[in-house]
Amino acid sequence: MLLPARRVVHAATQTTRVLRRCASTDATVSELILPRLQKVESLASDPSVLRELVTAISTLPVPQNGLIERLDIKTRLITLLCQNLSVLTRWTYADRLIRRWPYPDKAFPIAVQPSHAEAVKALFRAPRSAYLPAQTFRRIMNMRYADAPFISLDHVLRIADIVPLEIAVGYWLLLLPQYLVRLSTNWERPLSNLDATRQKMVRQLRSLEEKHPVLVTVDGFHDALMWAYGATRVAPDDALRHWSAVLARGEPYSIRTAERALASTRDLDTLERVWAQVQEVIPRRPEEPDWMHIIDVFYAQNLTRLGARDAALALAKQYPLHVELAWLLGIPPDADVDEERRAAVTAYAEHAEQLARNGLDLEDVLIVMSLHAPKPFREAIRGKKTQPKDALRT
Repeated sequence: MLLPARRVVHAATQTTRVLRRCASTDATVSELILPRLQKVESLASDPSVLRELVTAISTLPVPQNGLIERLDIKTRLITLLCQNLSVLTRWTYADRLIRRWPYPDKAFPIAVQPSHAEAVKALFRAPRSAYLPAQTFRRIMNMRYADAPFISLDHVLRIADIVPLEIAVGYWLLLLPQYLVRLSTNWERPLSNLDATRQKMVRQLRSLEEKHPVLVTVDGFHDALMWAYGATRVAPDDALRHWSAVLARGEPYSIRTAERALASTRDLDTLERVWAQVQEVIPRRPEEPDWMHIIDVFYAQNLTRLGARDAALALAKQYPLHVELAWLLGIPPDADVDEERRAAVTAYAEHAEQLARNGLDLEDVLIVMSLHAPKPFREAIRGKKTQPKDALRT
Protein backbone atom coordinates (compact mmCIF):
# COMPACT_ATOMS: atom_id res chain seq x y z
CA MET A 1 0.00 0.00 0.00
CA LEU A 2 1.40 3.39 -0.96
CA LEU A 3 1.85 6.09 1.65
CA PRO A 4 -0.42 9.14 1.35
CA ALA A 5 1.21 11.83 -0.77
CA ARG A 6 1.49 14.31 2.09
CA ARG A 7 3.46 11.74 4.13
CA VAL A 8 5.85 11.11 1.24
CA VAL A 9 6.48 14.84 0.81
CA HIS A 10 6.99 15.27 4.55
CA ALA A 11 9.44 12.35 4.67
CA ALA A 12 11.46 13.71 1.75
CA THR A 13 11.59 17.21 3.27
CA GLN A 14 12.61 15.76 6.61
CA THR A 15 15.37 13.72 4.93
CA THR A 16 16.87 16.86 3.38
CA ARG A 17 16.74 18.75 6.65
CA VAL A 18 18.43 15.93 8.54
CA LEU A 19 21.17 15.57 5.93
CA ARG A 20 21.88 19.29 5.85
CA ARG A 21 21.92 19.54 9.62
CA CYS A 22 24.27 16.56 10.06
CA ALA A 23 26.46 16.93 6.99
CA SER A 24 29.46 18.47 8.71
CA THR A 25 31.75 15.47 8.07
CA ASP A 26 32.09 12.78 5.43
CA ALA A 27 31.61 10.05 8.02
CA THR A 28 28.28 11.50 9.09
CA VAL A 29 27.17 11.96 5.49
CA SER A 30 27.97 8.34 4.68
CA GLU A 31 26.14 7.10 7.74
CA LEU A 32 23.06 9.04 6.66
CA ILE A 33 23.13 8.60 2.89
CA LEU A 34 24.29 5.01 2.48
CA PRO A 35 21.38 3.41 4.40
CA ARG A 36 18.95 5.37 2.23
CA LEU A 37 20.81 4.38 -0.92
CA GLN A 38 20.69 0.74 0.13
CA LYS A 39 16.96 0.92 0.71
CA VAL A 40 16.41 2.24 -2.80
CA GLU A 41 18.81 -0.33 -4.26
CA SER A 42 16.96 -3.16 -2.50
CA LEU A 43 13.48 -1.83 -3.49
CA ALA A 44 12.59 -1.13 0.14
CA SER A 45 12.18 2.59 -0.54
CA ASP A 46 10.49 4.69 -3.20
CA PRO A 47 13.28 6.08 -5.42
CA SER A 48 11.84 9.60 -5.27
CA VAL A 49 14.17 10.12 -2.29
CA LEU A 50 17.11 10.09 -4.74
CA ARG A 51 16.47 13.73 -5.63
CA GLU A 52 16.93 14.73 -2.01
CA LEU A 53 20.13 12.72 -1.74
CA VAL A 54 21.56 14.31 -4.89
CA THR A 55 20.79 17.77 -3.54
CA ALA A 56 22.44 16.93 -0.24
CA ILE A 57 25.65 15.45 -1.62
CA SER A 58 25.99 18.04 -4.40
CA THR A 59 26.13 20.93 -1.94
CA LEU A 60 28.82 19.43 0.27
CA PRO A 61 32.58 20.04 0.02
CA VAL A 62 34.80 17.15 -1.03
CA PRO A 63 37.73 16.82 1.39
CA GLN A 64 40.61 14.70 0.08
CA ASN A 65 40.31 12.10 2.85
CA GLY A 66 36.71 11.39 1.89
CA LEU A 67 37.10 11.41 -1.87
CA ILE A 68 36.89 7.68 -2.61
CA GLU A 69 33.89 7.22 -0.36
CA ARG A 70 32.15 10.19 -1.96
CA LEU A 71 32.88 8.85 -5.45
CA ASP A 72 31.29 5.53 -4.49
CA ILE A 73 28.14 7.30 -3.29
CA LYS A 74 27.96 9.38 -6.47
CA THR A 75 28.46 6.32 -8.67
CA ARG A 76 25.63 4.53 -6.91
CA LEU A 77 23.39 7.60 -7.08
CA ILE A 78 23.89 8.00 -10.83
CA THR A 79 23.33 4.28 -11.38
CA LEU A 80 20.06 4.44 -9.46
CA LEU A 81 18.91 7.50 -11.38
CA CYS A 82 19.63 5.66 -14.63
CA GLN A 83 17.70 2.60 -13.46
CA ASN A 84 14.60 4.17 -11.93
CA LEU A 85 12.02 5.18 -14.49
CA SER A 86 9.70 6.88 -12.01
CA VAL A 87 12.06 9.60 -10.76
CA LEU A 88 10.95 12.91 -12.24
CA THR A 89 13.67 14.95 -14.00
CA ARG A 90 16.16 12.19 -13.21
CA TRP A 91 18.42 13.15 -16.10
CA THR A 92 18.81 16.65 -14.67
CA TYR A 93 19.98 15.18 -11.38
CA ALA A 94 22.29 12.68 -13.08
CA ASP A 95 23.83 15.46 -15.17
CA ARG A 96 24.39 17.53 -12.03
CA LEU A 97 26.37 14.70 -10.45
CA ILE A 98 28.37 13.96 -13.60
CA ARG A 99 29.37 17.63 -13.97
CA ARG A 100 30.46 17.84 -10.34
CA TRP A 101 32.61 14.69 -10.53
CA PRO A 102 36.08 15.41 -9.02
CA TYR A 103 37.79 12.79 -11.24
CA PRO A 104 35.47 12.37 -14.22
CA ASP A 105 34.12 8.90 -14.90
CA LYS A 106 34.41 8.53 -18.67
CA ALA A 107 31.77 5.81 -18.89
CA PHE A 108 28.77 7.72 -17.56
CA PRO A 109 28.86 10.61 -20.07
CA ILE A 110 28.84 8.02 -22.85
CA ALA A 111 26.08 5.88 -21.34
CA VAL A 112 23.69 8.62 -20.22
CA GLN A 113 21.87 9.25 -23.50
CA PRO A 114 18.21 9.67 -24.57
CA SER A 115 18.01 6.01 -25.63
CA HIS A 116 19.94 2.75 -25.74
CA ALA A 117 20.51 3.28 -29.46
CA GLU A 118 22.15 6.66 -28.86
CA ALA A 119 24.26 5.23 -26.05
CA VAL A 120 25.54 2.41 -28.27
CA LYS A 121 26.40 4.94 -30.98
CA ALA A 122 28.27 7.04 -28.41
CA LEU A 123 30.19 3.95 -27.32
CA PHE A 124 31.41 3.33 -30.86
CA ARG A 125 32.38 7.00 -31.28
CA ALA A 126 34.38 7.06 -28.04
CA PRO A 127 38.19 6.78 -28.15
CA ARG A 128 39.36 3.22 -27.67
CA SER A 129 41.11 2.28 -24.46
CA ALA A 130 41.82 -0.93 -22.61
CA TYR A 131 39.08 -0.51 -20.02
CA LEU A 132 36.47 1.85 -21.51
CA PRO A 133 34.30 -0.61 -23.50
CA ALA A 134 34.14 -3.10 -20.63
CA GLN A 135 33.20 -0.38 -18.17
CA THR A 136 30.82 1.49 -20.44
CA PHE A 137 28.74 -1.38 -21.80
CA ARG A 138 27.67 -2.26 -18.26
CA ARG A 139 26.63 1.34 -17.68
CA ILE A 140 24.63 1.26 -20.91
CA MET A 141 22.87 -1.98 -20.00
CA ASN A 142 21.86 -0.47 -16.67
CA MET A 143 20.11 2.40 -18.44
CA ARG A 144 16.33 2.04 -18.44
CA TYR A 145 13.68 4.07 -20.25
CA ALA A 146 9.89 4.22 -20.15
CA ASP A 147 9.72 2.60 -23.60
CA ALA A 148 12.67 0.28 -22.94
CA PRO A 149 12.75 -1.06 -19.36
CA PHE A 150 15.55 -3.40 -20.47
CA ILE A 151 18.04 -3.08 -23.31
CA SER A 152 17.04 -5.03 -26.42
CA LEU A 153 18.95 -8.01 -27.78
CA ASP A 154 19.80 -6.10 -30.98
CA HIS A 155 21.68 -3.47 -28.98
CA VAL A 156 23.40 -6.15 -26.91
CA LEU A 157 24.62 -7.88 -30.07
CA ARG A 158 25.82 -4.54 -31.42
CA ILE A 159 27.85 -4.05 -28.23
CA ALA A 160 29.25 -7.53 -28.81
CA ASP A 161 31.10 -6.14 -31.83
CA ILE A 162 33.63 -4.63 -29.41
CA VAL A 163 33.02 -6.71 -26.26
CA PRO A 164 33.24 -10.54 -26.26
CA LEU A 165 29.82 -11.99 -27.08
CA GLU A 166 29.62 -14.27 -24.05
CA ILE A 167 30.45 -11.36 -21.72
CA ALA A 168 27.90 -8.97 -23.24
CA VAL A 169 25.11 -11.55 -23.39
CA GLY A 170 26.00 -13.01 -20.01
CA TYR A 171 25.65 -9.62 -18.33
CA TRP A 172 22.35 -9.01 -20.14
CA LEU A 173 20.95 -12.32 -18.91
CA LEU A 174 22.06 -11.45 -15.40
CA LEU A 175 20.09 -8.19 -15.45
CA LEU A 176 16.80 -9.38 -16.95
CA PRO A 177 15.27 -11.08 -13.88
CA GLN A 178 15.96 -8.15 -11.56
CA TYR A 179 14.44 -5.68 -14.02
CA LEU A 180 11.24 -7.71 -14.12
CA VAL A 181 11.10 -7.45 -10.34
CA ARG A 182 11.52 -3.66 -10.54
CA LEU A 183 8.56 -3.44 -12.91
CA SER A 184 6.36 -4.96 -10.21
CA THR A 185 6.91 -2.12 -7.73
CA ASN A 186 4.16 0.36 -6.98
CA TRP A 187 6.16 3.15 -8.60
CA GLU A 188 6.94 1.31 -11.87
CA ARG A 189 3.84 -0.81 -12.40
CA PRO A 190 1.77 2.12 -13.78
CA LEU A 191 4.51 3.00 -16.27
CA SER A 192 4.49 -0.16 -18.39
CA ASN A 193 2.56 -3.29 -19.30
CA LEU A 194 4.24 -5.99 -17.21
CA ASP A 195 2.61 -8.91 -19.03
CA ALA A 196 3.62 -7.53 -22.42
CA THR A 197 7.17 -6.93 -21.18
CA ARG A 198 7.42 -10.54 -20.00
CA GLN A 199 6.28 -11.82 -23.38
CA LYS A 200 8.72 -9.51 -25.15
CA MET A 201 11.55 -10.79 -23.01
CA VAL A 202 10.71 -14.39 -23.92
CA ARG A 203 10.75 -13.51 -27.61
CA GLN A 204 14.16 -11.90 -27.22
CA LEU A 205 15.54 -14.93 -25.38
CA ARG A 206 14.29 -17.30 -28.07
CA SER A 207 15.76 -15.02 -30.72
CA LEU A 208 19.12 -15.21 -28.95
CA GLU A 209 19.02 -19.01 -29.05
CA GLU A 210 18.15 -18.97 -32.75
CA LYS A 211 20.87 -16.48 -33.70
CA HIS A 212 23.65 -17.90 -31.53
CA PRO A 213 23.02 -21.60 -30.83
CA VAL A 214 26.70 -22.22 -30.11
CA LEU A 215 26.68 -19.62 -27.34
CA VAL A 216 24.15 -21.68 -25.41
CA THR A 217 26.71 -24.46 -25.07
CA VAL A 218 29.16 -22.20 -23.19
CA ASP A 219 29.51 -23.09 -19.52
CA GLY A 220 26.88 -21.39 -17.40
CA PHE A 221 24.56 -20.29 -20.20
CA HIS A 222 21.97 -23.04 -19.72
CA ASP A 223 21.75 -21.96 -16.09
CA ALA A 224 21.42 -18.28 -17.02
CA LEU A 225 18.82 -18.94 -19.71
CA MET A 226 16.84 -21.23 -17.40
CA TRP A 227 16.62 -18.45 -14.85
CA ALA A 228 15.85 -15.71 -17.38
CA TYR A 229 12.99 -17.77 -18.83
CA GLY A 230 11.84 -18.78 -15.36
CA ALA A 231 11.76 -15.20 -14.13
CA THR A 232 9.34 -14.22 -16.90
CA ARG A 233 6.74 -16.64 -15.43
CA VAL A 234 5.30 -17.22 -18.92
CA ALA A 235 7.82 -19.69 -20.39
CA PRO A 236 7.98 -22.68 -18.03
CA ASP A 237 8.71 -25.16 -20.82
CA ASP A 238 11.73 -23.14 -21.95
CA ALA A 239 13.02 -22.94 -18.38
CA LEU A 240 12.64 -26.70 -17.93
CA ARG A 241 14.32 -27.32 -21.29
CA HIS A 242 17.44 -25.57 -20.04
CA TRP A 243 17.23 -27.29 -16.65
CA SER A 244 17.24 -30.62 -18.49
CA ALA A 245 20.29 -29.44 -20.42
CA VAL A 246 22.02 -28.54 -17.15
CA LEU A 247 21.36 -32.06 -15.86
CA ALA A 248 22.51 -33.63 -19.12
CA ARG A 249 25.88 -31.87 -19.01
CA GLY A 250 26.69 -33.65 -15.76
CA GLU A 251 28.77 -30.77 -14.43
CA PRO A 252 29.23 -29.93 -10.75
CA TYR A 253 25.94 -28.45 -9.61
CA SER A 254 25.78 -25.33 -7.49
CA ILE A 255 23.14 -24.52 -4.89
CA ARG A 256 22.44 -21.36 -6.90
CA THR A 257 21.45 -23.47 -9.90
CA ALA A 258 19.28 -25.64 -7.66
CA GLU A 259 17.54 -22.59 -6.23
CA ARG A 260 16.86 -21.20 -9.70
CA ALA A 261 15.53 -24.52 -10.98
CA LEU A 262 13.07 -24.80 -8.09
CA ALA A 263 12.05 -21.14 -8.45
CA SER A 264 11.37 -21.58 -12.18
CA THR A 265 8.55 -24.09 -11.61
CA ARG A 266 4.94 -22.94 -12.01
CA ASP A 267 3.00 -25.74 -10.28
CA LEU A 268 3.42 -28.24 -7.45
CA ASP A 269 3.74 -31.31 -9.68
CA THR A 270 6.64 -29.76 -11.58
CA LEU A 271 8.20 -28.57 -8.33
CA GLU A 272 8.14 -32.12 -6.95
CA ARG A 273 9.72 -33.49 -10.12
CA VAL A 274 12.50 -30.90 -10.12
CA TRP A 275 12.97 -31.37 -6.38
CA ALA A 276 13.60 -35.08 -6.88
CA GLN A 277 16.22 -34.26 -9.51
CA VAL A 278 17.89 -31.64 -7.31
CA GLN A 279 18.25 -34.14 -4.47
CA GLU A 280 20.03 -36.54 -6.80
CA VAL A 281 22.68 -34.06 -7.91
CA ILE A 282 23.26 -31.96 -4.76
CA PRO A 283 24.94 -34.09 -2.07
CA ARG A 284 24.13 -33.60 1.60
CA ARG A 285 26.64 -33.52 4.42
CA PRO A 286 26.44 -36.85 6.23
CA GLU A 287 28.16 -35.41 9.29
CA GLU A 288 25.23 -33.03 9.91
CA PRO A 289 22.05 -35.07 9.29
CA ASP A 290 19.96 -32.94 11.65
CA TRP A 291 20.84 -29.61 10.08
CA MET A 292 18.44 -28.24 7.46
CA HIS A 293 20.30 -28.22 4.17
CA ILE A 294 19.94 -25.02 2.18
CA ILE A 295 18.29 -26.87 -0.71
CA ASP A 296 15.56 -27.96 1.74
CA VAL A 297 15.12 -24.28 2.54
CA PHE A 298 14.73 -23.47 -1.16
CA TYR A 299 12.23 -26.31 -1.54
CA ALA A 300 10.18 -25.08 1.43
CA GLN A 301 10.22 -21.52 0.11
CA ASN A 302 8.84 -22.66 -3.22
CA LEU A 303 6.24 -24.88 -1.59
CA THR A 304 5.03 -21.73 0.14
CA ARG A 305 5.16 -19.74 -3.10
CA LEU A 306 2.95 -22.32 -4.82
CA GLY A 307 0.41 -22.44 -1.99
CA ALA A 308 1.59 -25.49 -0.02
CA ARG A 309 2.49 -23.64 3.19
CA ASP A 310 1.42 -26.53 5.43
CA ALA A 311 3.86 -28.86 3.65
CA ALA A 312 6.61 -26.28 4.10
CA LEU A 313 5.83 -25.99 7.82
CA ALA A 314 5.90 -29.77 8.19
CA LEU A 315 9.33 -29.90 6.58
CA ALA A 316 10.68 -27.04 8.69
CA LYS A 317 9.55 -28.72 11.94
CA GLN A 318 11.96 -31.60 11.29
CA TYR A 319 14.99 -29.34 11.80
CA PRO A 320 16.30 -26.58 14.05
CA LEU A 321 15.18 -23.11 13.00
CA HIS A 322 16.84 -21.81 9.84
CA VAL A 323 16.98 -18.03 9.45
CA GLU A 324 16.55 -18.18 5.66
CA LEU A 325 13.19 -19.89 6.12
CA ALA A 326 11.97 -18.53 9.45
CA TRP A 327 11.48 -15.01 8.07
CA LEU A 328 8.92 -16.53 5.69
CA LEU A 329 7.20 -19.11 7.92
CA GLY A 330 7.68 -17.42 11.29
CA ILE A 331 9.35 -18.59 14.50
CA PRO A 332 7.44 -21.43 16.22
CA PRO A 333 6.35 -20.49 19.77
CA ASP A 334 8.29 -23.40 21.28
CA ALA A 335 11.49 -22.84 19.25
CA ASP A 336 14.77 -22.51 21.12
CA VAL A 337 16.19 -19.42 19.40
CA ASP A 338 19.02 -17.20 20.59
CA GLU A 339 18.76 -13.43 20.38
CA GLU A 340 21.08 -13.17 17.39
CA ARG A 341 18.90 -15.46 15.28
CA ARG A 342 15.69 -13.88 16.50
CA ALA A 343 17.01 -10.43 15.56
CA ALA A 344 18.04 -11.67 12.11
CA VAL A 345 14.65 -13.28 11.46
CA THR A 346 12.88 -10.11 12.58
CA ALA A 347 15.04 -7.91 10.35
CA TYR A 348 14.53 -10.16 7.32
CA ALA A 349 10.78 -10.40 7.93
CA GLU A 350 10.43 -6.63 8.25
CA HIS A 351 12.33 -6.14 5.00
CA ALA A 352 10.10 -8.69 3.24
CA GLU A 353 6.98 -6.98 4.57
CA GLN A 354 8.23 -3.64 3.26
CA LEU A 355 8.82 -5.18 -0.16
CA ALA A 356 5.25 -6.50 -0.14
CA ARG A 357 3.93 -3.06 0.78
CA ASN A 358 5.91 -1.71 -2.17
CA GLY A 359 3.99 -3.95 -4.57
CA LEU A 360 6.03 -7.15 -4.82
CA ASP A 361 4.31 -10.52 -4.59
CA LEU A 362 5.92 -13.47 -2.81
CA GLU A 363 7.74 -14.67 -5.93
CA ASP A 364 9.38 -11.27 -6.34
CA VAL A 365 10.14 -11.06 -2.63
CA LEU A 366 11.93 -14.41 -2.74
CA ILE A 367 14.12 -13.15 -5.59
CA VAL A 368 15.09 -10.02 -3.68
CA MET A 369 15.64 -11.92 -0.41
CA SER A 370 17.63 -14.74 -2.01
CA LEU A 371 21.13 -15.63 -0.87
CA HIS A 372 22.05 -15.30 -4.53
CA ALA A 373 20.27 -12.01 -5.19
CA PRO A 374 22.20 -9.34 -7.11
CA LYS A 375 24.38 -7.23 -4.84
CA PRO A 376 22.09 -4.15 -4.98
CA PHE A 377 19.25 -6.26 -3.55
CA ARG A 378 21.37 -8.26 -1.15
CA GLU A 379 23.52 -5.59 0.48
CA ALA A 380 20.75 -3.79 2.35
CA ILE A 381 19.44 -7.06 3.81
CA ARG A 382 22.57 -8.99 4.73
CA GLY A 383 24.60 -6.56 6.78
CA LYS A 384 26.86 -7.84 9.55
CA LYS A 385 24.32 -7.01 12.25
CA THR A 386 21.65 -9.26 10.75
CA GLN A 387 23.78 -12.08 9.35
CA PRO A 388 24.26 -15.03 11.75
CA LYS A 389 27.51 -16.89 11.26
CA ASP A 390 25.81 -20.03 9.98
CA ALA A 391 23.22 -18.41 7.71
CA LEU A 392 25.16 -19.59 4.67
CA ARG A 393 25.67 -23.14 5.89
CA THR A 394 24.66 -25.77 3.37
